[in-house]
Amino acid sequence: MNRILSFLLLMLLTAPASAQWYYDDAAIMGTNIEVQVWATSEAQGQQAINAVFEEMERINQLMSPYIESSELSQLNAHAADGAFVVSEELFSLIRYAIRIGDMTHGAFDITFASVGFQYDYRARVRPDDTMIASQLSAISYQHLELNADTHAIR
Repeated sequence: MNRILSFLLLMLLTAPASAQWYYDDAAIMGTNIEVQVWATSEAQGQQAINAVFEEMERINQLMSPYIESSELSQLNAHAADGAFVVSEELFSLIRYAIRIGDMTHGAFDITFASVGFQYDYRARVRPDDTMIASQLSAISYQHLELNADTHAIR
């Protein structure tokens, strides 16, 4: 009898979970994203999807160069005037981007936007050589000055 109970208990404990994939998509951060989660209920799946969308929208509001009120837009608008204090989160990301710039010998450069914004890839528009040349001096992650104590960037 113990053997049968042990077998039944083992079967119950190792039975596959009743779960499935849940999907949703949204336009966030200038692109269409799709979220896929594996959950045991639709409510649990939707909760996880909502959490992903909420976090992505939080980051978008903080770091979008297209949202005038974002911290990144404010940094871009004011850092040339003097040191601009940012959140620890944005400071850490920029410091990490500088490390990637160093590791790639400048192939990755977060300051590329001064010329990058002149491109419209969807419309196949490229800035002319004069425009590019006039902006090249603004491109160099090495121009950024970071103060780790105050989280100030210039």
